[in-house]
Amino acid sequence: MNVLIVDDDIPTTQAIKDSIDWDVLCIGEVYTANSFARAKKLIQEVSPEIIVCDIEMPKGSGIDLIRWVRESEIDSRFLFLTCHEDFIYASEAIKYEADAYITKPFDVEKMQTAIAKAVQKVSHQQELTRYGERWANNAHQRENGFWRDLLFHAFSPDRHIIKGEIENRGVEVDYSSRYRLVLGSVRESQPEENGWDADSFRYALRNLTSEVLSGNVDAVRTLDYQSRERYRVVSVLPGEDSISGILDRCEKLIEASRDCLHCSITCYIGGKTALTDLPGEREKLEESDAYNIMRRGTVINADALGEVPHALYSFDSGPIERLLREERGVEAVNQLRHVLEELSAQDKLNRETMQSIQHDYMQVIYAILYDHDVQAHELFSDGPSQKLYHASEVSVFDMMKWASYITSKTFQYIKESREADTIVDRLKRFIGENYMKRLSRDDIASSVFLSPDYVSKIFRNETGQYIKDYMTELRIEKAKQLLREGKMNISEVANSVGFDNFSYFSTIFKKVTGVSPSEYKR
Repeated sequence: MNVLIVDDDIPTTQAIKDSIDWDVLCIGEVYTANSFARAKKLIQEVSPEIIVCDIEMPKGSGIDLIRWVRESEIDSRFLFLTCHEDFIYASEAIKYEADAYITKPFDVEKMQTAIAKAVQKVSHQQELTRYGERWANNAHQRENGFWRDLLFHAFSPDRHIIKGEIENRGVEVDYSSRYRLVLGSVRESQPEENGWDADSFRYALRNLTSEVLSGNVDAVRTLDYQSRERYRVVSVLPGEDSISGILDRCEKLIEASRDCLHCSITCYIGGKTALTDLPGEREKLEESDAYNIMRRGTVINADALGEVPHALYSFDSGPIERLLREERGVEAVNQLRHVLEELSAQDKLNRETMQSIQHDYMQVIYAILYDHDVQAHELFSDGPSQKLYHASEVSVFDMMKWASYITSKTFQYIKESREADTIVDRLKRFIGENYMKRLSRDDIASSVFLSPDYVSKIFRNETGQYIKDYMTELRIEKAKQLLREGKMNISEVANSVGFDNFSYFSTIFKKVTGVSPSEYKR
């Protein structure tokens, strides 16, 4: 499959060509043209399936080019890249059946998603040429829909109902045959770390899995979905396929995923199963995946695993707590690593145990922060903390990454909280940036993740003022400045500095300055 990029701006064409991962999208050749005439010549020579084109170009626009392509009955998908958001351009693009209309500046993720969708449409069109319109438009979708509905309980897995669905949908599925499921699982955080958006990654993962396991890049029996913070793909293979052959293909899929998608995939092979039992088999494989901590990135024969262990093994958190309370954070994290490695060596590390250890560690951290008047729930509500927390039960590596992060953050903030000057400066800065809003004592304390009583105490000790009095003086100073400028009336000034009651503003203003706002303005 070929792509042509057309833009009179040479750096733009080069940026698009260099930024997209064409191999993952199954693109063989990428051509570029910087003029209308050159684009026409290349289209006639190489017949690109997909054309990425700027709209405004000298001596022939992108609209002129798509009009010529359609009149010439050349079957190419068009993606327009332009600075214009005018409906006139969009409507012209739609008129000539453009697939996407993307405004500049060029965004890699948006472009890759748009091209991926165009590739899928081209693949479907090629299927149409080889197998006929009925198969491409109906049979493919019907069979794919049958497998998805069966595996995900859209209808009851009763043998009479399944036979009826096969007959009604007109799909070529042998009810009497036995099948084998292969489940692939990738942690959601991996594609994000490598710059993938969800749609593009799912598309690439499904196609790669389908090609390696089934020998067809668009196999109808390979389904992708997201579940439990993982990208998953499940393939329905014939039951007569040898287990050794499937193991070999799964190893190739792991290698291809690492090389092409830059991610680690774990493969689970199910047993030979009748159609009626396939939904339960999928759930069994997912359960194995959920409890798999130590064997990520490998091939696992689910039949050989036996029952998933649910036993909860406890550990003594006392040594870790003592180290944390002595502020020996690095040693505490190393002790946690020792506990996890010991449980792993004894084959006692499962998801419940990981969650229990995580909970106990977090409880100790919360208790220590509480003793220092730090509001832990506020301190760890940021995006990085939440992301690491949710990923920490997946593997020992992720658990250690999370523990190291929150331990370091805890003791760093305790150190800062002991430096009253630093805290008071931050409080003053927060009030200075938000004095015009309705600020409660809790709002102000939350800005530095400390308890309101502790904040009030250190602010009074360092400044000799209550926070409320400091904020009032600041508001009045701002009001005096606005009154001197004379651009607002008194009511507008009151509102702009955080007073929604004009009478109360006048009372406070006179109390602080000795004169009313109107007298001060005069």
